[in-house]
Amino acid sequence: MLMNSRSSRSSTARALCGTGLILFLLLLGAAGAQAQDWTWTIERVDSTGWFTSLATDVEGNVHVSYIAKEEELRYGFRPAGGNRWFTMRVDRAYGYTDLALDSEENPHICYTVVIGEGRQDLKYARLENNQWVTQTIAPASGINSYTCSVAVGPDGTPHVAFFHEKLPNLTPHSQLRYAVLKDSEWLVRTLDFDKSSGKWNSLQVDSKGNPHIAYSSYDRGQAKYASWDGKNWSTSTISGRTPAVPQGMGNSLYLDAHGNEYMTYFDQLNLRESEEMKADRAY
Repeated sequence: MLMNSRSSRSSTARALCGTGLILFLLLLGAAGAQAQDWTWTIERVDSTGWFTSLATDVEGNVHVSYIAKEEELRYGFRPAGGNRWFTMRVDRAYGYTDLALDSEENPHICYTVVIGEGRQDLKYARLENNQWVTQTIAPASGINSYTCSVAVGPDGTPHVAFFHEKLPNLTPHSQLRYAVLKDSEWLVRTLDFDKSSGKWNSLQVDSKGNPHIAYSSYDRGQAKYASWDGKNWSTSTISGRTPAVPQGMGNSLYLDAHGNEYMTYFDQLNLRESEEMKADRAY
Protein backbone atom coordinates (compact mmCIF):
# COMPACT_ATOMS: atom_id res chain seq x y z
CA MET A 1 0.00 0.00 0.00
CA LEU A 2 1.44 3.36 -1.01
CA MET A 3 0.28 6.52 0.70
CA ASN A 4 -2.23 8.24 -1.55
CA SER A 5 -1.79 11.81 -0.32
CA ARG A 6 0.23 14.23 -2.36
CA SER A 7 1.82 15.62 0.79
CA SER A 8 3.75 12.38 1.08
CA ARG A 9 5.58 13.03 -2.15
CA SER A 10 7.95 15.70 -0.80
CA SER A 11 9.42 13.70 2.05
CA THR A 12 9.23 10.36 0.25
CA ALA A 13 10.57 11.63 -3.05
CA ARG A 14 13.56 13.32 -1.45
CA ALA A 15 14.30 10.05 0.32
CA LEU A 16 14.32 8.28 -3.04
CA CYS A 17 17.05 10.49 -4.42
CA GLY A 18 19.88 9.42 -2.15
CA THR A 19 23.43 9.91 -3.36
CA GLY A 20 23.65 7.38 -6.17
CA LEU A 21 22.69 7.35 -9.82
CA ILE A 22 20.16 4.53 -9.61
CA LEU A 23 16.60 5.62 -8.96
CA PHE A 24 14.65 3.27 -6.71
CA LEU A 25 11.09 3.30 -5.43
CA LEU A 26 10.38 2.16 -1.88
CA LEU A 27 6.90 0.77 -1.23
CA LEU A 28 5.41 0.20 2.21
CA GLY A 29 3.14 -2.84 2.22
CA ALA A 30 1.12 -4.55 4.89
CA ALA A 31 2.40 -8.02 5.62
CA GLY A 32 -0.25 -8.58 8.28
CA ALA A 33 -3.08 -6.98 10.19
CA GLN A 34 -0.82 -5.01 12.51
CA ALA A 35 0.94 -1.84 11.40
CA GLN A 36 4.20 -3.11 12.85
CA ASP A 37 4.09 -5.98 10.35
CA TRP A 38 4.38 -3.65 7.35
CA THR A 39 7.54 -3.96 5.30
CA TRP A 40 9.32 -1.92 2.64
CA THR A 41 9.92 -3.29 -0.85
CA ILE A 42 12.22 -1.72 -3.42
CA GLU A 43 11.67 -1.30 -7.15
CA ARG A 44 14.22 -0.04 -9.62
CA VAL A 45 12.74 2.76 -11.74
CA ASP A 46 15.72 3.89 -13.83
CA SER A 47 19.51 3.76 -13.94
CA THR A 48 19.71 7.44 -13.05
CA GLY A 49 17.72 9.92 -11.02
CA TRP A 50 18.04 13.12 -8.99
CA PHE A 51 15.51 15.52 -7.49
CA THR A 52 12.57 13.15 -7.58
CA SER A 53 8.90 13.79 -6.89
CA LEU A 54 6.24 11.13 -6.35
CA ALA A 55 2.45 10.86 -6.54
CA THR A 56 -0.13 8.09 -6.68
CA ASP A 57 -3.59 8.29 -8.21
CA VAL A 58 -6.87 6.87 -6.92
CA GLU A 59 -6.33 3.62 -8.83
CA GLY A 60 -2.97 3.05 -7.18
CA ASN A 61 -0.85 3.87 -10.24
CA VAL A 62 2.50 5.42 -9.36
CA HIS A 63 3.90 8.53 -11.06
CA VAL A 64 7.38 10.00 -10.60
CA SER A 65 9.37 12.90 -12.06
CA TYR A 66 13.15 13.16 -11.87
CA ILE A 67 16.29 14.56 -13.47
CA ALA A 68 18.50 12.17 -15.42
CA LYS A 69 22.27 12.48 -15.49
CA GLU A 70 22.02 13.80 -19.04
CA GLU A 71 20.34 16.89 -17.51
CA GLU A 72 16.91 16.04 -18.79
CA LEU A 73 13.55 15.82 -17.10
CA ARG A 74 12.03 12.34 -17.14
CA TYR A 75 8.67 10.94 -16.14
CA GLY A 76 8.04 7.42 -14.92
CA PHE A 77 4.78 5.49 -14.62
CA ARG A 78 4.03 2.13 -13.04
CA PRO A 79 0.47 0.73 -13.22
CA ALA A 80 -1.14 -0.54 -10.04
CA GLY A 81 -0.35 -4.17 -9.38
CA GLY A 82 2.38 -4.24 -12.01
CA ASN A 83 6.13 -4.44 -11.70
CA ARG A 84 7.23 -2.80 -14.93
CA TRP A 85 8.14 0.88 -15.11
CA PHE A 86 7.61 2.97 -18.23
CA THR A 87 9.83 6.06 -18.50
CA MET A 88 10.03 8.87 -21.02
CA ARG A 89 11.86 12.11 -21.66
CA VAL A 90 9.88 15.29 -21.03
CA ASP A 91 12.31 18.18 -21.60
CA ARG A 92 15.84 19.43 -21.00
CA ALA A 93 16.12 20.39 -17.34
CA TYR A 94 18.34 20.72 -14.30
CA GLY A 95 17.45 21.12 -10.63
CA TYR A 96 14.48 20.29 -8.45
CA THR A 97 11.27 18.86 -9.88
CA ASP A 98 7.79 18.66 -8.42
CA LEU A 99 4.87 16.58 -9.68
CA ALA A 100 1.11 16.74 -9.06
CA LEU A 101 -1.90 14.99 -10.55
CA ASP A 102 -5.14 16.60 -11.65
CA SER A 103 -8.64 15.17 -11.14
CA GLU A 104 -8.24 13.11 -14.33
CA GLU A 105 -4.94 11.70 -13.02
CA ASN A 106 -2.81 13.54 -15.59
CA PRO A 107 0.67 14.58 -14.37
CA HIS A 108 1.82 18.19 -14.08
CA ILE A 109 5.48 19.02 -13.39
CA CYS A 110 7.44 22.17 -12.52
CA TYR A 111 11.21 22.34 -13.06
CA THR A 112 14.01 24.69 -14.12
CA VAL A 113 16.20 24.92 -17.24
CA VAL A 114 19.57 26.68 -17.47
CA ILE A 115 19.46 28.85 -20.60
CA GLY A 116 22.76 30.71 -20.23
CA GLU A 117 24.61 33.23 -18.12
CA GLY A 118 22.12 35.06 -15.93
CA ARG A 119 19.15 32.99 -17.04
CA GLN A 120 17.58 29.92 -15.50
CA ASP A 121 13.95 29.58 -16.53
CA LEU A 122 11.11 28.10 -14.54
CA LYS A 123 9.09 25.71 -16.67
CA TYR A 124 5.85 23.78 -16.44
CA ALA A 125 4.86 20.59 -18.25
CA ARG A 126 1.61 18.67 -18.45
CA LEU A 127 0.66 15.48 -20.24
CA GLU A 128 -2.17 16.14 -22.67
CA ASN A 129 -3.47 13.60 -25.19
CA ASN A 130 -0.32 11.51 -24.66
CA GLN A 131 1.89 14.48 -25.53
CA TRP A 132 3.89 16.72 -23.21
CA VAL A 133 2.99 20.40 -23.40
CA THR A 134 5.64 22.70 -21.91
CA GLN A 135 5.51 26.38 -21.01
CA THR A 136 7.95 28.90 -19.57
CA ILE A 137 6.74 30.88 -16.56
CA ALA A 138 8.04 34.47 -16.27
CA PRO A 139 10.51 34.08 -19.17
CA ALA A 140 13.79 36.04 -19.15
CA SER A 141 13.21 37.11 -15.54
CA GLY A 142 16.68 36.04 -14.43
CA ILE A 143 17.58 33.01 -12.35
CA ASN A 144 14.84 30.88 -10.83
CA SER A 145 16.42 28.16 -8.74
CA TYR A 146 16.25 25.91 -5.69
CA THR A 147 12.75 24.45 -5.23
CA CYS A 148 9.47 24.86 -7.06
CA SER A 149 6.07 23.39 -6.16
CA VAL A 150 3.07 22.64 -8.35
CA ALA A 151 -0.55 21.87 -7.44
CA VAL A 152 -3.72 21.58 -9.50
CA GLY A 153 -7.08 22.95 -8.36
CA PRO A 154 -10.41 21.10 -8.57
CA ASP A 155 -11.18 22.92 -11.83
CA GLY A 156 -7.87 21.85 -13.39
CA THR A 157 -6.09 25.18 -12.87
CA PRO A 158 -2.35 24.72 -12.23
CA HIS A 159 -0.60 26.76 -9.52
CA VAL A 160 3.17 27.06 -9.05
CA ALA A 161 5.32 28.47 -6.23
CA PHE A 162 9.01 29.14 -6.86
CA PHE A 163 12.13 30.98 -5.73
CA HIS A 164 13.34 33.92 -7.84
CA GLU A 165 17.02 34.06 -6.97
CA LYS A 166 18.51 36.76 -9.25
CA LEU A 167 17.51 39.37 -11.81
CA PRO A 168 18.87 39.14 -15.39
CA ASN A 169 21.81 41.38 -14.45
CA LEU A 170 22.64 38.91 -11.64
CA THR A 171 21.49 41.29 -8.91
CA PRO A 172 20.24 39.17 -6.00
CA HIS A 173 16.45 39.12 -5.75
CA SER A 174 15.81 36.12 -3.49
CA GLN A 175 12.02 36.21 -3.13
CA LEU A 176 9.08 33.82 -3.07
CA ARG A 177 6.88 34.08 -6.14
CA TYR A 178 3.61 32.49 -7.16
CA ALA A 179 2.09 31.83 -10.58
CA VAL A 180 -1.34 30.69 -11.73
CA LEU A 181 -2.49 29.87 -15.27
CA LYS A 182 -5.52 31.96 -16.26
CA ASP A 183 -6.91 32.19 -19.80
CA SER A 184 -3.73 30.60 -21.19
CA GLU A 185 -1.49 33.20 -19.51
CA TRP A 186 0.67 32.81 -16.43
CA LEU A 187 -0.06 35.49 -13.85
CA VAL A 188 2.95 35.96 -11.58
CA ARG A 189 3.37 37.89 -8.34
CA THR A 190 5.83 38.18 -5.48
CA LEU A 191 4.38 36.94 -2.18
CA ASP A 192 7.17 37.75 0.25
CA PHE A 193 9.75 40.49 -0.21
CA ASP A 194 12.01 39.32 2.63
CA LYS A 195 15.48 38.34 1.47
CA SER A 196 15.88 34.62 0.77
CA SER A 197 12.18 33.88 1.29
CA GLY A 198 10.92 30.78 -0.49
CA LYS A 199 14.13 28.88 -1.18
CA TRP A 200 12.23 25.87 0.10
CA ASN A 201 8.50 25.83 -0.60
CA SER A 202 5.56 23.44 -0.66
CA LEU A 203 2.21 24.20 -2.31
CA GLN A 204 -1.27 22.75 -1.87
CA VAL A 205 -4.66 23.83 -3.27
CA ASP A 206 -7.82 23.38 -1.20
CA SER A 207 -11.28 22.21 -2.28
CA LYS A 208 -12.23 25.80 -3.18
CA GLY A 209 -9.24 26.20 -5.45
CA ASN A 210 -7.34 28.48 -3.06
CA PRO A 211 -3.55 28.02 -2.83
CA HIS A 212 -1.64 27.50 0.42
CA ILE A 213 2.16 27.68 0.60
CA ALA A 214 4.62 26.67 3.30
CA TYR A 215 8.06 28.20 2.83
CA SER A 216 11.31 29.21 4.46
CA SER A 217 12.52 32.71 5.20
CA TYR A 218 16.13 31.72 5.48
CA ASP A 219 17.82 34.98 6.48
CA ARG A 220 15.21 35.64 9.18
CA GLY A 221 15.44 32.08 10.46
CA GLN A 222 11.69 31.51 10.06
CA ALA A 223 9.23 28.95 8.80
CA LYS A 224 6.36 30.83 7.14
CA TYR A 225 2.97 30.23 5.57
CA ALA A 226 0.99 32.10 2.89
CA SER A 227 -2.57 31.55 1.72
CA TRP A 228 -5.17 33.06 -0.60
CA ASP A 229 -8.80 33.23 0.60
CA GLY A 230 -10.30 34.13 -2.77
CA LYS A 231 -9.82 37.87 -2.26
CA ASN A 232 -6.56 38.50 -0.44
CA TRP A 233 -3.20 36.96 0.36
CA SER A 234 -2.11 36.61 3.97
CA THR A 235 1.24 35.54 5.37
CA SER A 236 2.18 34.40 8.85
CA THR A 237 5.22 33.14 10.71
CA ILE A 238 4.96 29.56 11.96
CA SER A 239 8.13 29.62 14.03
CA GLY A 240 11.52 31.24 14.19
CA ARG A 241 14.23 32.22 16.57
CA THR A 242 17.22 34.06 15.17
CA PRO A 243 18.92 34.19 11.77
CA ALA A 244 21.71 32.18 13.37
CA VAL A 245 19.32 29.21 13.62
CA PRO A 246 17.49 28.99 10.27
CA GLN A 247 14.14 27.25 10.13
CA GLY A 248 11.71 26.20 7.44
CA MET A 249 14.03 24.32 5.09
CA GLY A 250 12.87 21.08 3.49
CA ASN A 251 9.25 21.81 4.29
CA SER A 252 6.19 19.79 3.30
CA LEU A 253 2.58 21.00 3.52
CA TYR A 254 -0.59 18.90 3.70
CA LEU A 255 -4.27 19.87 3.80
CA ASP A 256 -6.71 17.27 5.10
CA ALA A 257 -10.34 16.85 4.09
CA HIS A 258 -11.45 19.20 6.88
CA GLY A 259 -9.21 22.05 5.79
CA ASN A 260 -6.65 21.57 8.55
CA GLU A 261 -3.08 22.44 7.59
CA TYR A 262 -0.05 20.35 8.56
CA MET A 263 3.53 21.39 7.94
CA THR A 264 6.81 19.61 8.56
CA TYR A 265 10.12 21.41 8.30
CA PHE A 266 13.71 21.30 9.41
CA ASP A 267 15.57 23.77 11.56
CA GLN A 268 19.26 23.67 12.30
CA LEU A 269 18.71 21.54 15.37
CA ASN A 270 15.53 19.52 14.84
CA LEU A 271 12.86 18.17 12.50
CA ARG A 272 9.63 19.89 13.48
CA GLU A 273 5.90 19.58 12.79
CA SER A 274 3.16 22.15 13.22
CA GLU A 275 -0.52 22.13 12.46
CA GLU A 276 -3.43 24.54 12.31
CA MET A 277 -6.81 23.05 13.15
CA LYS A 278 -9.92 24.66 11.72
CA ALA A 279 -12.20 25.19 14.73
CA ASP A 280 -15.18 25.86 12.51
CA ARG A 281 -14.97 22.46 10.80
CA ALA A 282 -16.65 19.50 12.45
CA TYR A 283 -15.24 15.99 12.26
